[in-house]
Amino acid sequence: MATAIPHVSSDITHSTEIQRDEEEQANSAFQQPKNEPVHLHRANSLPQKPKNEPVHLHRANSAPPQPKNEPVPRIGNEENITDLEVKAKKLYKLMDDDLQFIEEACKNLERYKAEVERQQKRAKDSLKSQAISKVEKVVMRLKTEIPSKVKVRYSVPADRDEKKKENLPNHEKNEHLAGVHSFYKKDLFKNNAIFKEFEETFHLLDLQHKQCLLCFALFPQDATIKKRLLMYWWIGEGFIRSDENAESDAEKVLKELTSKNIIQPVYDKCPFKKKAHSYKLQPLAHTAVTMLAEREKFIDFDEQGNPVREHSSSLRSCLVPRKDNKLENEAESSHGKNYNSNSRTTSTSSSRSGKSKPMAHVVFNLNDAFLQLKREWFTEMKHVNILYLGRWESTSEKHIEVEEPKDLEGLANLKYVKFLSLQGISGITGIPKSISKLWNLSVLDLRACHSLEVIPQGIGSLHNLTHLDLLECYLLSGMPKGLRELTNLVVLKGFEVQASKEKSLSCTLEDLLAMTKLRKLSIHAEIKDFPRCSDLDVLAKFKQLRILTIEWGGNLFRNPDSGTVSTVPKPGMRGITRTMTRTFTQRKVDEDVSPPSGIPLKLEKLDLKCYPRRSASTWLKPENLKELNRLYIRGGELRDLGQFDFEKVPTPWNNVKTLRLKYLTEMEMDWTEFRELFPEVKYLEKVKCPKLTMFPCNAHGVWKDKKITF
Repeated sequence: MATAIPHVSSDITHSTEIQRDEEEQANSAFQQPKNEPVHLHRANSLPQKPKNEPVHLHRANSAPPQPKNEPVPRIGNEENITDLEVKAKKLYKLMDDDLQFIEEACKNLERYKAEVERQQKRAKDSLKSQAISKVEKVVMRLKTEIPSKVKVRYSVPADRDEKKKENLPNHEKNEHLAGVHSFYKKDLFKNNAIFKEFEETFHLLDLQHKQCLLCFALFPQDATIKKRLLMYWWIGEGFIRSDENAESDAEKVLKELTSKNIIQPVYDKCPFKKKAHSYKLQPLAHTAVTMLAEREKFIDFDEQGNPVREHSSSLRSCLVPRKDNKLENEAESSHGKNYNSNSRTTSTSSSRSGKSKPMAHVVFNLNDAFLQLKREWFTEMKHVNILYLGRWESTSEKHIEVEEPKDLEGLANLKYVKFLSLQGISGITGIPKSISKLWNLSVLDLRACHSLEVIPQGIGSLHNLTHLDLLECYLLSGMPKGLRELTNLVVLKGFEVQASKEKSLSCTLEDLLAMTKLRKLSIHAEIKDFPRCSDLDVLAKFKQLRILTIEWGGNLFRNPDSGTVSTVPKPGMRGITRTMTRTFTQRKVDEDVSPPSGIPLKLEKLDLKCYPRRSASTWLKPENLKELNRLYIRGGELRDLGQFDFEKVPTPWNNVKTLRLKYLTEMEMDWTEFRELFPEVKYLEKVKCPKLTMFPCNAHGVWKDKKITF
């Protein structure tokens, strides 16, 4: 055993030497020149063995000893080379896979690049189309600002054109808007971006604003509607309150619709005025509102978009002239009476045809000039809430006449009516006593009933009445005593103050003190020295009175031989002209006599028409009107508002923000004096006041403080 160990040791040493020689031979065999490129497959095929790799004994024992300088043959060399080639192929495959992956990635990048470029182009095209759409909307709106009606009016003399169209039906009046009428019910308009935008805006409105807006659909295109009419209508429909907040509620609705560019304010011949009293719809907006009104079953229309007389699904009917006499003949045969186009109800045809339809709650006279109001007609209208028989147009030249005023006795059947208008109807000399049975009446409009002479005493039974309009009823002999019973009255216009000795029969200013809610009062005075001290005492007792209008005049027109109040009438305004040319039947008012009074009035607005004195009375001083912010003076001989008080510095009107001076031919003042007297005025109107000099008003006579925007 001891002899065997040295032998094994020597064999191991010999095998180690042989292995070292083989490594040196392999290194020398595969050594390459420095500049020769090295092939990967060759480099990878070289055997690499660790220095400390163990040596197998069987290989050392089987190999005979060789000289050191002779090459030693390799055992299993072919198998080692084959293994290296397999590894090289695998490496090749991995590199090829990487190259393919890079190639696919490049293709994807190219595809993504094309997609990004396509999306960019689409985005640009979309932006262009949106911009074009916006431009189209702007162009269409600009077109509506210049309707073809302007061209028609200027193609012929304006007065002749208006007279020609005065009594024409609505569809004939608006022939110049036939192109806009053709949009009605057309898919081209329904799919238009303007209609879709308008429809979207409409749906965003609350119920109150929607209902108020749809009322505009009843009127013809390009029609101007007074704010007063809209407010009364909305009160009758119940859209707004009928109390002292009615006007503010109406203002809020109109302001909201105006802010959304749905309706447009109309200023009286001057676009620079502070406040609008009328509104209108542009033609395209009117067409859209008409379509929405029919969709909501608010009003029924014909194929051209005009309101129809025979309503079928809505609760509103219009009095319009019929195109033929077919239904008239049917009415004669079925009732045995002669009914004209104004005497039939909207339910007559339905009763004959056997079809049921809702009873009309609103009857509006859109264009009937001659009314024959039979009592049977009032019987069928017993569910009506609004009966508007009078004139709705702004012009006073529109003529409406009642053939048989005694038939107005049928008003007693209208138990549910809340708004009754007989405005501008000729032939009515007296209001029937049956009106006292209209217990639900809130608004009674008798404005401009020029033939009206008597108002019944029973008017005091209308305890729910809040608005009474008697303006321009110049033949009224006095106010009925029953007027003092209207304790809920908020607005009273046209109250007559006369020098009558029979005070027991006529309502006096003092009797009105029972109207504790009265907020707006309009007085027509035939007394030369009104208001007297007693009148001022009464006016000071109205706790809620904020707006006062006083109009001086008499029963005769201007007479050069008698004392007169000289004025310069405003063209085109009959009411103002009639007022300014009235005369006093008694002696001329002495401008040196002024009733002394220091009673303060809590007024916010004071409107004086045809003021009969040259100098302001004591009550017309800033110290007695400390809360006044709107002062209107139109017509008369007033020349002094305090600027001629040389004994002391005149007291300025510090609270007046809005001032209107019209047709004051005697008032004399320059701009410097005016600013000292009215230092806080922000809006001024000066019309035909030749002695008011150096005023920086524009061509319309309007001046606004640049710091203030209305």
